[in-house]
Amino acid sequence: MKTVLNWKKKILGRTYKILSGEKTIGKLKANWLCQSAIGEMDGRKIGFRIKGYLQQKTDIIDLETNKLIGKITFDCWKPKARIDYENSSMYWRFNNLWETKCSVFNMEGIKVDYQSRTMEGHGAIKVNTQDHLWVLFGLYIINYYRHLALVIGLSLLPFYISWLFIK
Repeated sequence: MKTVLNWKKKILGRTYKILSGEKTIGKLKANWLCQSAIGEMDGRKIGFRIKGYLQQKTDIIDLETNKLIGKITFDCWKPKARIDYENSSMYWRFNNLWETKCSVFNMEGIKVDYQSRTMEGHGAIKVNTQDHLWVLFGLYIINYYRHLALVIGLSLLPFYISWLFIK
C-alpha cells in the first residue's frame, strides 16, 4: 500500500518535518558541527553519527536503547549510498540530473520515492513499505549530500571571486 507524505524545511534551517496531511509525524534535525542528527518517526528516536573521512559511514542508533541498529555507507565518487538496517539492505540514489528526485530501493523495487523543488524547501514522499524509518534514513542522506554540496560550493567561492577580479 502506497502512502503519500510531505516534507518541509526552511531554506537555512536544520530541521526537516515529515507530514501526513497537516499533521507532523516525524522530523530530522541535523547538527553538522558535531556531524550528527536526531530523527523521530513512528514514536521512535533515532540518532545518526558520522564516522570516517574518506570513506564516510553513518551509524544508526536507537536512542532509547542506545543500540546500533544499522549503518549507512556513502559512495566516495557518486551521490549514492547503501543502508543496512536490521536484517535488510537497501540503496539510495538520485534519479535525475537536477537532484530533485531520489529513491530508496532494493531488488524488489522502489520502497521510498522523494521529490522536491530545488530551492523551495518542501517536497513529496511516496512510501511503499510498512517501516517508515526508511523514510527517515533517505531524508538523512538527502540532507547529507545537500550539506556536502554547500560545503564544496563555499570552499570554491574564494577561487571564483579571485578569478572575477583577475579578469
